[in-house]
This record gives sequence, C-alpha cells and structure tokens, in this order.
Amino acid sequence: MARDETIKLRQSKLKKLFLEQLKRTPTIEQSCHKVGVTRMTVRRWRKASERFDQEVENSIREGHTLVSDIAESHVFSYIGQGNTDMIKFYLTHNNPRYSNKLEVKGQIINVTGKLSPEQDKLLKQAFLFAIPQQIYGPIRKEQQPGADIEGDGDGFFHSYLSHYATHPTADFQRDIFALTERKDSGAIVIVAFRQSSKSTICTLSYPLWAILGKEQKKFIVILSQTQKQAHLHLSNIKAELERNELLRQDLGPFKEESSSWGGQMIVIPRYDARIVAVSMEQGIRGARHRQYRPDVIIADDVEDIDSVRTQEGRNKTYEKFKGDILPMGSLDAKKIIVGNLLHEDSLLRRLQDEIESGELEGIFREYPLLDPKDVPLWPGKYTSPEMIKKERRGIGNENAWQREFLLKIVSAEDQVVHREWIHYYKNDDFPSYNFDKYSWTKVGIDLAISTKQTADYTAMVVGSLFGRYGDAKLYIHAFPVNERMNFPAALEKAIGIAKTTVPGKSIGLLVEEVGYQPAFTETLKGKWIDAEGVRVGSLDKRSRLSLVSHLIKNGVVLFPRKGCEVLINQIVGLGVEKHDDLVDAFVILASYVLDNMRPHAFGVEKIDRI
Repeated sequence: MARDETIKLRQSKLKKLFLEQLKRTPTIEQSCHKVGVTRMTVRRWRKASERFDQEVENSIREGHTLVSDIAESHVFSYIGQGNTDMIKFYLTHNNPRYSNKLEVKGQIINVTGKLSPEQDKLLKQAFLFAIPQQIYGPIRKEQQPGADIEGDGDGFFHSYLSHYATHPTADFQRDIFALTERKDSGAIVIVAFRQSSKSTICTLSYPLWAILGKEQKKFIVILSQTQKQAHLHLSNIKAELERNELLRQDLGPFKEESSSWGGQMIVIPRYDARIVAVSMEQGIRGARHRQYRPDVIIADDVEDIDSVRTQEGRNKTYEKFKGDILPMGSLDAKKIIVGNLLHEDSLLRRLQDEIESGELEGIFREYPLLDPKDVPLWPGKYTSPEMIKKERRGIGNENAWQREFLLKIVSAEDQVVHREWIHYYKNDDFPSYNFDKYSWTKVGIDLAISTKQTADYTAMVVGSLFGRYGDAKLYIHAFPVNERMNFPAALEKAIGIAKTTVPGKSIGLLVEEVGYQPAFTETLKGKWIDAEGVRVGSLDKRSRLSLVSHLIKNGVVLFPRKGCEVLINQIVGLGVEKHDDLVDAFVILASYVLDNMRPHAFGVEKIDRI
C-alpha cells in the first residue's frame, strides 16, 4: 500500500475514534487526550473538511445530550433521597415561580445611540460567557477576523500569548507578524523603537508558532550579544511552556538541556524540535539537530553602544555575522534580525545598504515611534501627545530619545564633522582626466613604519582636483591605503600609486614629515617620484581637521558612494574611533587645497600653519 494511502487510512480511523469519543465526553481537549491526537491536528482536519467540521459539531451536541441525561438521572436520584440542595437547584432552574430574578428600575439611557468601542468590547465579552458556544461562534469570528492559529502568527499570539497584549495591536506590529511569515529565504531586518514589542513578536511568539504552526520548524537558533541576554530569551520561552496551560497542552512536554556549544536548549519531543539560545561569541558553526541544520535564525540586539563605538568593534560584529551566523542555516532558513539603530555604520545599517543595493536578498523595515507628522505608530499605547511627552521625560536624555525611539543618529556636541555634511559622487561618475577642468592628483601620506599589531596604520589618501577656484571639487578616490607595513612595503606602495593612478600623467605625493620620515621623501625623490615633505605644525588632530571641515560641509570635497566608508567613519568619529590615521592623510590632502588655491575661493582666508 502506498504511503499516502496508509496515512489517509490512519487519519480516517483516528477521526472516527475522535468523533465517537466526543459523543461520550463532549470536550475537544478530553477527546484529543483519549484518542492520542493534538488539538492542532483536529483544527487542521476541521479546516480542511466542512463535512468533518459539521460531524464534530453534531458529535458535541449528541455528547451534551448524553451528559445531560446522565446528570438529570443523578439529580432525580438525589431528589428521591430527600437532598434539599438538589431540590432547590431543580426548582430554581425548572419552575418559574422559584427562578432567580433581577429587576432593574430607572431610565435607560442611550437606547438608540452608538456604543463606544469600550462598551462594544464589554458586550461581546458578556456574550462570550452568557451564550452557548455554538450560538456565539459568529460573534467570535467577528471579534477576531481571520484568526487562524495554524496559519497566522498574529492569531497564534492572540490565542496563546494574549496576556502580552496589554494595548491594542498596532498596524506596524501586524506588519512585523506578516514579515515573520514570509516564505522566501531572504533576510528580514527590522529596526523598531524601544518597547515596540519587536522582541516579543520575533523572539518569543514566532519561535513557538514556527514549531506548532504550519511552518513546522525543527531547529531554531536565537542569537544575542551576550550569554545573559540569550539566557533571558530562552527563560521567557521556558516560562510560557511551564505556566501557559494551553501552550503546554499543545506543545508539551519539553525538557531543558545544555548544548555542546555552551548555550542552553529547549527540546520539544512531540514535534522533534529544539530551540537554542547562544551569544554571538559562542556561535554554533556546523550545528545540526539530527538531520536538520538551523531552519530559523533570529538575531536580537546583537549590538550595543559599546560594540558600535569603534570601527574594529563594528567590523568584528559584521564579519562574525556574515562569516559564521548566516552560513550556518539550511538553504531555505528563515533569517530575522531585529534591533535598534545605534550607528550609521552598524550591522543593521550595513545590512540595509546591502538589501537596498540588491547585494543581499531580503527586506528592511524601520519603525520609529513617530511618523513624519509626529503621529505615534502605536496609537493604542500612546493615546495622547502628553503620553509621548511623558515617555520622553522618562528617558531624560535627548540623544537617547532620538536614537532609541525616533531611530535618528545624533552627532555628539563636540563632533568636528557631522555625517550629514558628507557629500558623495557615484563611483561611475568620476570625471575623465582628459576633462579640461582637471587640475591635479595628489596623495596625502601618513606613515607608521611598523607591522606590530599595536602599531598605527600607514594611510594614503588620493584626491583629484577638478575645476577652478569657486567651482573646484576635490574627488577623493575609493579604497585608500590603510595598512600596517614596514619601510620597504610602504615605499613600494607609494611608488605603485604614483605610477598607476593617472596613466600618462605624474601625480604628487605629500608626505607628513615627523622624525625619520624625511628619509622616506628623499628616497622617493631619488626614484624620480614627485614627492614633497609636509610639516603639520603644533596643532592637534582635532584642530587640523576643523580647519578643513568647511570644505566637507560646503561640498568642495566629494567622497565616493562606495569605498571610503572607513575614512568617513574616522572623520565623523574623530576622538571616538580607535584609529585616525586616514584622517591625518586626508587633512594633509585637504590642507594642500587650501594653501594652493586663491585665498577667497572657499570662503576663508589662507591660514598659516602654527
């Protein structure tokens, strides 16, 4: 017999047993338990067959009739024995003379007026308790439109985890539910304001629905920045499995284990599934659950303010995520990344750029607390402007409010160059060197002759000037040099740039001269390279960048859209970023522009170096 036929035959027998059991004990839960099927299985059967659905209703009515007959037999038996409580019970419910009555006197107000939303909700809840379930069915469908626990993550949440719904669900939250249900294998990146319930939806509700619902996932991995956060996520899921009676009936039993990767794990034998929570540092490269590789990967708040503070920290998170985390999933694994926007170069921002450029398959969604018209995205929670003001006062820090709730990266007060000052050109739009407005190409060089891991980097920034005086533009070349290297390697790199950057034309090298560095310039000259030593004087890095910052703000300096991310981060984050060698090389180049153009060309007088 074919496998499909065997399954159909087995299902047919189970359905028959289930219906017979309902006629004896007319409750879904008890009948499921007796027959050995889950409530979810019965829901699938009823949804797939109107005939079976009607048979269930008929069996329940027949069962209620049977139970009523048995109950009445016992009632009459107790009455025959002279049981006064049972005599009162019978007379109260069967003789109008003895029935309970509630008499209401007074004027009824609002007979024809429309009920308020609160009154309408109370009335429907009253119907739920007062009317038999088969009569109340249409009201329930109206109250929960389209609620389908198996096929709808939103319906699952409001059925099993409704105690988390302390405020009416907002449209953006329904959007997040819908995103988690997407069938394609692209990355889903969600940036939402703090306390928006994004973690409740994506890291608590979705993993449970993904196992219990139609997706039938087997191996879910939850990643957080720290082990403490990972443990908290798993503890929340464990608490629901232990205390949520309905969820325990449909998912349980479960057991908690320690994984071989150092994280904690919840095993759900009934569905042959497990949920693992680990930190980014732990990772689970090459992990499997039997034949299953991770089929759901959820990264929740894998960054914080400290980790995004420096270029090295941001690169470490990005490389770990792209190199270890994403590849560990199955071919069609669902990948959900949620968090706050903490830096313009953070992991979430990089993923956004890759998705929007088509480099990464996926979808990006951003949900600030307030829309462009200052209307809250969650009107059910923030019902008035006063509540927004109260939330803002509760934060007590404007930068944190802008970042955590409005998803805006705010520059520090002492920042020399703001990110919004940066002007870009498209890489393909770099002007031709044969253009009649081409002036020159120079290289700013900041040397650090050492290959030790603790040493600074040798930086070389190339720029080409096009135009004259007031319309001059300095085009910074993509991919500046930013490496640790010894003297011979730095010399070879500089010569290579000088000879290959502009074919058929010579370019000038501007070398910062401190200590031994004049020897570097003289060696270049000895090889017929146009090199010039530059003394930076006694000004500190911050002051030197400040002197040329107006060139950036006014759009005289143009950066390529791709290829100068590290340089821009160092300029914007001077004083915060761990390294600033590229800034030094850039300032050398930009200062040359100021010193060698008409004094009033850029709106400032020529400034003598101190």
